[in-house]
Amino acid sequence: MLIPTIIIVTIVLVGLVGTLLIGFSKENAKTNTGYSARTNSNWARLVALYVLSAIVLVVILIIVVKYII
Repeated sequence: MLIPTIIIVTIVLVGLVGTLLIGFSKENAKTNTGYSARTNSNWARLVALYVLSAIVLVVILIIVVKYII
């Protein structure tokens, strides 16, 4: 149970760090000039995606632990 949890948390954290690096990169600011003007809606969508992903991953983890292990 601990190993799948560590794997899932690691994948989520890597995705979060990658997303933040892309969002705050100087190249993104140059090529997508309207990005910083829509910060609130961008963050809201990003948070919603991460919350939804976390819920789906927890459900999958519960199913795996309950029926497979």
